[in-house]
Amino acid sequence: MNKGVKQRKTIRYSESFKMEVIRRMETEGLSATGVAKKYEIKGTNTVKKWLVRYGKNHLLSKQVLVMDIKEQDVVKRLKQENEELRKLVVNLQLESLANESYLEIACEQLGVDKESLKKKRDQK
Repeated sequence: MNKGVKQRKTIRYSESFKMEVIRRMETEGLSATGVAKKYEIKGTNTVKKWLVRYGKNHLLSKQVLVMDIKEQDVVKRLKQENEELRKLVVNLQLESLANESYLEIACEQLGVDKESLKKKRDQK
């Protein structure tokens, strides 16, 4: 065992404890952070995982994003532009692969070493 290396302690919570925590969230309106502090549960993700596991997604914090029409239009345009750019990148990658294959075939048919041809090109 390595000295100086801290080992994390694994804490296991019973099903009844998990259900009690979730019930308290529902009845007292506590957040995942609040209930984690109250019951000294390390990390709010632990509580959030319980909520998902037990189908209590409605208790998860939700982020509300308010945008006016212009902002919505900008986001929509940027999403479309992003998708077009992704497609363009894929097409360029395919074109590059095709060109590489054409080069290999041409070099093979002409009896030319591909690497030496690339070196000559780079020297120019």
